[in-house]
Amino acid sequence: MKDNKMSNFSLIPDDIFDHTKGKLLRKGISGDWKNCLTVAQREYFDRVYQENMRGVNMTFPWD
Repeated sequence: MKDNKMSNFSLIPDDIFDHTKGKLLRKGISGDWKNCLTVAQREYFDRVYQENMRGVNMTFPWD
């Protein structure tokens, strides 16, 4: 997918998307978010997730 111009966002003009700041596709390694987010970012994500999922009547296998 990284090499596919239809999925890697390389066709988006530079004035809309700054291609020098990184890529949108990663390797997709399970749990790799732990290597990418700081502790503060993880805590913020967890707080926002809990606020937005409050009242949702669903269970997940990882809960």
